[in-house]
Amino acid sequence: MKVLGLTTSLRIFDLDLLFTASQLRASGDTELDTFAASALEQRGSIRDLRLKYEDIEDLETIIMARKTFADIARDTTLVRLGKFMDSLDTGLRQRIMDKSPSTTARLPQDKETQAIDDILRRIAALDAAHPVRISYEQTLAQENEAFKNISEEVGDLHDKYIDARTAIRQAKVDADSFRNSLYGQLVQKFETRGA
Repeated sequence: MKVLGLTTSLRIFDLDLLFTASQLRASGDTELDTFAASALEQRGSIRDLRLKYEDIEDLETIIMARKTFADIARDTTLVRLGKFMDSLDTGLRQRIMDKSPSTTARLPQDKETQAIDDILRRIAALDAAHPVRISYEQTLAQENEAFKNISEEVGDLHDKYIDARTAIRQAKVDADSFRNSLYGQLVQKFETRGA
């Protein structure tokens, strides 16, 4: 029996085990039903792993959608903040922001997060009654914090991917070992029958 190996998809292992179990059951030999049940049990563990991996992929889609929304929200607030500061004092924006709001919004996300933290530190130095602090400080801080929290979820998600891939790798090794063992048992059974 050919070893499928680590590069073979879980779906192929799944189908191979289903095909093997179906062949054994189709034989009509009740003794072979035990082997078929073992193959289906092995298939069940493969399917469970596939579902867990797909759940992680679904979670990634949800988290990335939330992260995109959070990034758009803080970008929008940043641009509005820049316009608001320009309406109050033409030099205020240059004192608070190193770059234009739209340039800051186009930075890589980790650099944008740091730039917004810097902007918030400068805003905090303004008088407590300053219109910029009253109108934008809390909103921008909350949106940037929300983005940071979602970014941490992405890191946790990567850990889940690593765990799932490790489990999948082991499942493939176990499935190949099971398939070879099953093949050996069937050969022995039929040699015994023929003797």
